[in-house]
Amino acid sequence: MMDFAQILSSYKGHVVEVFQTNTFMEGKLLSVNEGYSVVRVSNPSYTTPPVDTTVLHSSIQFVRVLSAV
Repeated sequence: MMDFAQILSSYKGHVVEVFQTNTFMEGKLLSVNEGYSVVRVSNPSYTTPPVDTTVLHSSIQFVRVLSAV
């Protein structure tokens, strides 16, 4: 049986929305490890470069896959 990290890793390179209790982020899923993932989040103002954000799996409510590679 696959766990959350194994399932999520099949979407590396896709654009995803990651929903947490009080916030969400949208970006490219860069990597998935046991316990955390890294998402490259673009700033909607286009004035700052994208930021690689580490997200703990325990804080994720759900993930929506928006587009393919």
